[in-house]
Amino acid sequence: MIKSIKIKNFQSHRNTELVFDKGLNVIIGPTDSGKTAIIRAFKWLITNRPGGDEFRSYWGGDTEVSILADEKIISRYKTNSENGYSLNETIFKAFGQDVPEEIQKALRMNEVNLQQQMDSPFLLSETPGAVALHFNKVAKLDKIDKALSTINSDLKAITQGINYAEKELKEKILSLNDFENLNGLEFDLGIVEKLVERQKRIKINSLQLENIINKIETVQTKIAEKEPILLIEKDLDSILALYEKRKLFSTQHQTLKKLALAIYYKGEEVKKAEKSILAENLIKDILETYQERAKILSDLKDISKLSKSIEQIKIMSENKEKGLFILEQEFKASFPDVCPLCNSEIK
Repeated sequence: MIKSIKIKNFQSHRNTELVFDKGLNVIIGPTDSGKTAIIRAFKWLITNRPGGDEFRSYWGGDTEVSILADEKIISRYKTNSENGYSLNETIFKAFGQDVPEEIQKALRMNEVNLQQQMDSPFLLSETPGAVALHFNKVAKLDKIDKALSTINSDLKAITQGINYAEKELKEKILSLNDFENLNGLEFDLGIVEKLVERQKRIKINSLQLENIINKIETVQTKIAEKEPILLIEKDLDSILALYEKRKLFSTQHQTLKKLALAIYYKGEEVKKAEKSILAENLIKDILETYQERAKILSDLKDISKLSKSIEQIKIMSENKEKGLFILEQEFKASFPDVCPLCNSEIK
């Protein structure tokens, strides 16, 4: 039961409050005093109609319509920045053109409960179909009608889909005739796939072979760069052999030097005999060394254009000559003015 209504800044009402008694209430007043505006305020609260801002008072301010019903305060408000409903302290926004379900349950009213001055008598002027539609709404049968309408629409869409699918199936069956030789094509496709796989392997092998050829060419280039060295390899080997002989002569020289020192400290007779033998061997080694030196010098003349390594060997040969010279000096120092063979004075 609605106990009161408050209307603020709605059409001609700046701040109006009506308190209702139990039973029948009649609103009377002069023309254009705002009676119809009260009904419109009820309709705006109950149905969320009309939309827009034309019903708001021209002087401005926040527009609000609220009623007290069954100890519940239900309000509809609209400002320059906000638009919503409230139920006691609960706010409802973003509801579109519909009325929030909680507000509908609290009001338990709809547009059927509103009758304006110029409206025809309730249901008496309506067609049978309109009257049936109204009672269907009252009995909630409109939801069944709506559900049936939705089902019929869905059935129609499903039927159309089935017809389209059947038509498409027939077209696909006819198109299958173009694939009668599919088995043969599948066999050919298998052969093509094998050939493609083989081509891939051949390509990989070709790349690997190309890499090997490039490596071989690189090695051949390096061999060609080193060919001058290979040409003098034999001469270098002979030089190295001579160098080894020089090392051997040097070792023999050291041995002779040690023997000479040992002879020096022995008895005179043994010393003379061993001096003769050692001197003979020493002279023989010296002659052989000179012969080898002559051969080395001859070989060095033939390979005078060798690289830096051969120049180093020449330096070693010169060092050996110095060694021989020192050896001669040591020999003269060991046997000054005396022949080691006959032990006679050398003039």
